[in-house]
Amino acid sequence: MNASEPRGVGSFSLDLSGAKLDGAKLQGTVLGRAISQGASFVGADLTEADLTGTTLEDADFTGASLRRADMLQALMSRANLTDANMVEAIMHIADAREADFTRADLTRASITRAKLMGAVLNGAVLKDANLSETNLAGAIARGVNFTEARLPNVDLSGADLTGARFVEATLWAVDFTNADLTDADLTDAVMPEAIFTGAKLCRTKLPTGIDNSGC
Repeated sequence: MNASEPRGVGSFSLDLSGAKLDGAKLQGTVLGRAISQGASFVGADLTEADLTGTTLEDADFTGASLRRADMLQALMSRANLTDANMVEAIMHIADAREADFTRADLTRASITRAKLMGAVLNGAVLKDANLSETNLAGAIARGVNFTEARLPNVDLSGADLTGARFVEATLWAVDFTNADLTDADLTDAVMPEAIFTGAKLCRTKLPTGIDNSGC
């Protein structure tokens, strides 16, 4: 194994494409670079699993535990993570375009420099999460809880953020261009250089008060 490669990475790649692993107990399992496209992990326990660089496109993790799982550089486009427990999970440089994180718990997760364009995050919890430099353009994120989250240089352009909570969040240079912030709560958020060009502000709670300019 090359010393520069992430743990669990070698010349061998496990192929789990289309596998049915619903309810499997895979805590701490090393699946680095495995190919799991279209696999089903419904209700599986992948707590602290190593999924570094794993191909998880179209995989189903509904109700699965990915608590503290390492998904560094994982390919997760269109994956279903509805109701997944992803507390303290790592998704650095992951590609999760159009993935579904509906009601997923991503508390204290590290989702930095990731690609989540067009992802669905309705009702997800990202409290105290780190999303630095992540691209969430066009995401559907209604009612998401971003309380105390860190979102410097995050792209939320065109996102549906209706009812989202950004209370005490760090929003430095966040791009809200053409985003829908109807009923969003940005109370006590820190947002120098944030961009609101074309954003819909209606019953939006800003640090300066309620903005109804877009109603």
